Amino acid sequence: MKTDLLSEARSVTDLVARTNIARQYVQREILASLSSSEAFLSIAFVGGTCLRFLHDLKRYSEDLDFSLESGSSYAPERWMEAIRLALTHQGFRVEVSWRPRKAVDTGWVKIPGLLHELKVAPTEQQRLAIKIEIDTNPPAGARCETTALTVPSLIAVRHYDLSSLMAGKLGAVLSRPYAKGRDWYDLLWYLARRISPNQTMLDNALSQVPSPRCSRASRWREGVLERLQEVNWPALVEDVRPFLEIPSELAAFTPQTLEGMLRK
Repeated sequence: MKTDLLSEARSVTDLVARTNIARQYVQREILASLSSSEAFLSIAFVGGTCLRFLHDLKRYSEDLDFSLESGSSYAPERWMEAIRLALTHQGFRVEVSWRPRKAVDTGWVKIPGLLHELKVAPTEQQRLAIKIEIDTNPPAGARCETTALTVPSLIAVRHYDLSSLMAGKLGAVLSRPYAKGRDWYDLLWYLARRISPNQTMLDNALSQVPSPRCSRASRWREGVLERLQEVNWPALVEDVRPFLEIPSELAAFTPQTLEGMLRK
């Protein structure tokens, strides 16, 4: 319930941490609602938030990302309304919206007043906003698994396996025209765990969105090393800093650490 969130968030003094706690609470409730709506018959959970909830990634995340796996029961507008009702029942004021697009459908869950109640925002007009994106044309070749979560309740979540999640992350690192610190932090997480990417999926991702640094999955290490020479590392650090659960991890988040892992 909303009172539980307020109590948990107010127990920490750092205002950025309060925002992260509030966002994660709402994300959990969204996942629970999607499970109740049987959305995971159609979609699979992907991205950094998936790593956070299912594999204990030590960084918070802003958005919820999914890939369409079956269009037979795809009903995002109904799912969004179910999310609104579930959060409203818990005592939140909720605004939801949905916009179908050519490749990635986008929805928003916005909660006005919450950040003000947490003394993070000066006015009630500022909203806690969570974007929901569903890739309706994901690269082929991903492997899916189903995992049970127990918070906020027992739910089943379909998601990409770790090798497919890594392939998706590498596609972003290699092809995205701009660099995000959170992508590079996640990549270091994969490398530290000796995870290998799903090369079939990565090849298909590079065919969909070509990279000037890497044309085939077997050369992903060389492509990432080339990209590493181009990025503004201090900007990457500042991008990821507000989302770290353990701030001291920044000491290991260096281009030298990444280069050493990539050359192993």
